[in-house]
Order: sequence, then structure tokens, then C-alpha cells
Amino acid sequence: MAFTEYLISMAFAVFTAAAFILAGIALVRNADMEINDTFGYRTQRSTQNKETWHFANVHSGKISIIGGVIGLALIILTALIMEMIGVNKMAWLVGVILELVIVFTVIPINIASTENQLKKRFGDKEESNDKG
Repeated sequence: MAFTEYLISMAFAVFTAAAFILAGIALVRNADMEINDTFGYRTQRSTQNKETWHFANVHSGKISIIGGVIGLALIILTALIMEMIGVNKMAWLVGVILELVIVFTVIPINIASTENQLKKRFGDKEESNDKG
């Protein structure tokens, strides 16, 4: 039973990492879309104009892809180590912890990095949105 729980929790962790990778690819590939309220990296700074919108979506997408790949590598490495040392008790918890680590590190790093790069490239002013 513990092994099944472990596989399920690791599958959710892999799904989380894969979701970051796929979301990042979608952001990068669709960075030229119109500024909208549905899809994309949306902050006051990123939606100032088309140039900030494009830059923010490409940058945020790349960070999401990198975070997902690192998360996936961490999951695989952890699974291999656990297999080698034969950990069975509470093994499902490892998948849950990895999933939380991915989510609670990639998202804040992504936001901080993207906002910092927007500020560096386009200045510090957060003007009213020009969605055209």
C-alpha cells in the first residue's frame, strides 16, 4: 500500500513540474497575443503596453520552464535515491513535499524575477494600462 501511495504522490509531483513546463511553453509561444484578462503574465507593470506584455510573458515563460525542469530533475533524483536506500515508510510524503517545494519556489521566484527585469528594462513607473 505504501508503494502505491508513493507512486501516486510522485505522479502528482511530476504532473506539477510538467504543468509548469507546459505553461511556460504556452507563455513563450503566445507572447505576441493581445493584452488580455485571461491568459498571460498579468501585473500592472506587464500590462502597460505591448512591449512590456511581450517581454513579461517570454521572461515568465522561460522561468516557468526552467523551474519545471529543475523540479522534474529533483523528483527523478529523489525517486532514485529512495529506491536505492529502500525507503518505504511515509514515502508518499516525499511526493507531496516535492510538489509543494516546486509550487512555493517557482511561483515567487518567477514573479520576483519578472517584475525585477521589467523594472530594469522599462523603468520603475507603473503607469495606467494601455491595452493597445
